[in-house]
Amino acid sequence: MIATGAEPSYGIGGGTAPFKVISNDVSVATLTVTDKAFTLKGVKGGAATLILSDAAGSTKSIEVTVTPAATTPMLVTPAVASASVGDVLFFRVSGGAPTYEVLVNNTSIASTTTARVDISAGTFSLNLLKVGSTTIAITDGLGQTQTVTLTVDAAIAKLRLAPSALTIDENFKGNIAFSIYGGASDATYTFFTSDQALFSTPPPIAKTTATMDTFLAGLGTAGSRCIFPNNFAPANITGIYDVQITVVDQTGASAVSVISIRDNAGGCL
Repeated sequence: MIATGAEPSYGIGGGTAPFKVISNDVSVATLTVTDKAFTLKGVKGGAATLILSDAAGSTKSIEVTVTPAATTPMLVTPAVASASVGDVLFFRVSGGAPTYEVLVNNTSIASTTTARVDISAGTFSLNLLKVGSTTIAITDGLGQTQTVTLTVDAAIAKLRLAPSALTIDENFKGNIAFSIYGGASDATYTFFTSDQALFSTPPPIAKTTATMDTFLAGLGTAGSRCIFPNNFAPANITGIYDVQITVVDQTGASAVSVISIRDNAGGCL
């Protein structure tokens, strides 16, 4: 096992010179051969197989694992989302090492408008196509991968929010975008949060389009979303604290989205 960027050298014993060493994945590890030695370079996190051969045709396989370089952990928000057919969801990816590659496991359920995000804190969107569930894999330039779990329900005509449920890490301090579907044609939307310390909501807005309006839920009065110091959840990876974001129109119709804040057990940044 070697780290990304490391360049260790190894001697070759036995066999008949000259020797040749090749890598089956030069995007993970490359190498150079000099006499009875070779130098290995870790390019990015992953696994590769080295094939060592000599002049007599003898070969030997060597498995190499390259660990990702020490870096800021990659964070994709939300990590879990639920919404309805026809909705458009937005995701934010940061940390790690740009560029980020986005791969939808089942493109019949959801499609993305871009397969790549070039900058940290950049976004990508998903168009929800039919009922079902799928995963989306986001991989950074060092081979680190985060997986988003997506559930798509049948579209309904009543007032609703998308996403209707999502999960975020307690260290995420950014805004979360919501889309409003349905409501009266002349609707005025009013917003509420079940926890003003963790999330803020905008002032009332008037409906502007026939199909969809958007708003942002921002950071609350606490200035962070750390849930353990506030005794909202135990300090373990399964600790979850739910916050409800509610929209109501002037007819009394309402819709709720649940934001689950996950304790990462590593402390807040």
